Amino acid sequence: MAVQSRNVPLHVQLKERFLRDLENGLIRPGDTLPSERALENQWNVSRITVRRVLNDLANAGYLQRKPGSGTTVVSTTVHRRSAKIAGIYDDARAQGLILQSDLLYAETTPAPFLVARRLRIGPKERVFHTRKLVRVGDLPLAIADSYLDLPDEVRLTEEDLEQGSVFNTLAAKYGFVFSDSERTISATLPSSDEASVLQIPQSLPLLCVEMIVNLETGKPFSVVESRYRSDMYRYSHSALNL
Repeated sequence: MAVQSRNVPLHVQLKERFLRDLENGLIRPGDTLPSERALENQWNVSRITVRRVLNDLANAGYLQRKPGSGTTVVSTTVHRRSAKIAGIYDDARAQGLILQSDLLYAETTPAPFLVARRLRIGPKERVFHTRKLVRVGDLPLAIADSYLDLPDEVRLTEEDLEQGSVFNTLAAKYGFVFSDSERTISATLPSSDEASVLQIPQSLPLLCVEMIVNLETGKPFSVVESRYRSDMYRYSHSALNL
């Protein structure tokens, strides 16, 4: 039976329950879901609600629906590997996933204090700040804030910023050469605004990844602060003990 809540729409509650069951192993990739009629009875909801939930999950890449074959669970969790300058777009592409992003903000602005320290620039020096919502299909995955110490002659267009990884664009279009990156990982609970944008309850933790990207000269060039949904994101790291 579905749990009713006055604050959260029923179809959203059911999607969240599906994601929890997938996270806890109660539902596994490869499983075939019951029929729409069976889910209607199991969830005690209308057929319209069942179809909306299934369609939303299919659009987000969690389900594959084939006429005559039923609805199958697939995996869309993005695993991030620590390697050079590879970003989440490259990691997802290697796993056969296509990420999309919505540009929420792009402006030259005084660098926040900690960003200025990371970039080794003076307090309040101006940096190019972008904010993106990263999605897997229709499902929000992360909010990413990027602070770039761009030379005055480099002008990024809206098209440049919407193509995916800004580092790939800078390398291909302007000849930037990046050497490596440093990452710091932490966890936090989302603010009400972040929870709203990511379409999650405030009780779901976010995985926060701060990445400092260095030029081949060793000078820090960018600080990227990303907050990922912890139900859709894993970070793995391989190291050689010497």
